[in-house]
Amino acid sequence: MVLAVIVGAEAVAFVLVHGLLPSTGRLVFAVAGAGVAVALAAPLLWWLTIRPLHRRALAERVRAEDALRSASRSDGQYRAIVETAREGIWVLGSDGVTTYVNRRLCEMLGHTAEEIVGHTLFDFMDEQARALARLVHGSGGMGFADTYDFRFRRRDGADLWAVVSATSLPGPESGVLVMLTDITERKRVEDENRRLAEAIDQAADSVFITDPDGIIVWANAAFERVTGYGRADAIGKTPRILKSDVHEQSFFEDLWRTIRSRRVFRGLMINQRKSGEHYFLDQTITPIVNESGRITHFVAAGREIAAGDLAALVSRRPA
Repeated sequence: MVLAVIVGAEAVAFVLVHGLLPSTGRLVFAVAGAGVAVALAAPLLWWLTIRPLHRRALAERVRAEDALRSASRSDGQYRAIVETAREGIWVLGSDGVTTYVNRRLCEMLGHTAEEIVGHTLFDFMDEQARALARLVHGSGGMGFADTYDFRFRRRDGADLWAVVSATSLPGPESGVLVMLTDITERKRVEDENRRLAEAIDQAADSVFITDPDGIIVWANAAFERVTGYGRADAIGKTPRILKSDVHEQSFFEDLWRTIRSRRVFRGLMINQRKSGEHYFLDQTITPIVNESGRITHFVAAGREIAAGDLAALVSRRPA
């Protein structure tokens, strides 16, 4: 009986993350005057948009596990838990053929249970994903509560990305219990962040990111070219390494007052390269604010201005 197989799997570890990501609109912003769309580097965007969801998702999985453990061993209670789970549950027989799927898995794949039962997990993957899954399965990776990211094909042809964990089932009805967590939206955001980070790294404008205390945590290739400082030289230090001592202290006090009040700073700066040479920069510094209103980072984007173009730039600036 299918439910007996599910009952025998009550010790499965729920260690996957799930849930839809919130919009990343807060983390993508235009830097006026710098002429480049600025977003955080991929690792930083991951930290801000995805990492907090991992902990929340893990807590939800633990609650689900506790519910399974505390429920009495009646088919009705287990069926209610399994059918209302937010994870897709997929039970395979010892021959790899599907014997049971829950309602959530049907929603994820866009198929009815009748269309899935009697088929293998590989039947719902494209050729590339199927080859990878067979490789992992053949290496003995599946069936030991490991987790993998796999791409499935929905009935409508769209991709379904899922974190998959598989646990061998004991008893006379041996087989494999597979749990799927939909991470399609997470994959989309990660891909978007990666493209944005690549675009920033290849941008002509100098871009660097600091933490709230002004410690540099990331810089693009143009920063290295303009300042003469390699990323390894700059990360962990403050922008004071670029200070030329041309500006008065009041200039920097106004700068910090502006960005700490969650406003964008725009101004012409005279900085100093690692070689000691001065250069002009049309600088924009944007504070990044999280959902609770706390500043998490500052993003500085600057376009180097040739001395001959300086007068024209100043004349275009509002008084």
